[in-house]
Amino acid sequence: FPSHDTAFIGALLVLLFLWLGFYTRHGVKVEVPNIKGMSLEKAVATLEEYDLRFEVSDTIYEERLKPNAVAEQNPMAGSGVKPGRIIYLKVNASGKPLVNMPNLVDKSFTLSKALLKNYGLELGEVTYKYNEYSHNLVIQQFYQGDSIAPNSRLEKGSVIDLWVTTNKKEFAPDSLFLDTIVSPMLPEF
Repeated sequence: FPSHDTAFIGALLVLLFLWLGFYTRHGVKVEVPNIKGMSLEKAVATLEEYDLRFEVSDTIYEERLKPNAVAEQNPMAGSGVKPGRIIYLKVNASGKPLVNMPNLVDKSFTLSKALLKNYGLELGEVTYKYNEYSHNLVIQQFYQGDSIAPNSRLEKGSVIDLWVTTNKKEFAPDSLFLDTIVSPMLPEF
């Protein structure tokens, strides 16, 4: 190798490393601010002050947070990142999510309670109806006093009332078929 080629390649490598250091902002770091709980608008303004960018990666729902507030951020607050880095945000939804009403009719009361919980719905008033042939079987489902069809869309956390059969005469005022008893919760048998 002639020496002038080696010197040229060496100078080229030095320039390349200097350019890479400048291009990648080597050694320049910004501390990620804590924006959790902030409104999305305020969080974006704060990130811009720190020369950081953002991307909303997901929308979730948390009851404790205000609508459109930042629920999570990645990287976490206090992390050292390069200026211009994208901070990924999970933002609280603007309203409660909607869920489908499950079909509880002809299902056991125990299964119905589990289904309500899995769908994010709450058990409300349980009205027991006497039936000598059936016990703890859901025969009707209600939302705000009206019968509700399966797959109807409701806000998560909605309260569902049920009519449930009982074959225990002591829970019915008379022994008539489907007499009504209202109870916050009777024991299961």
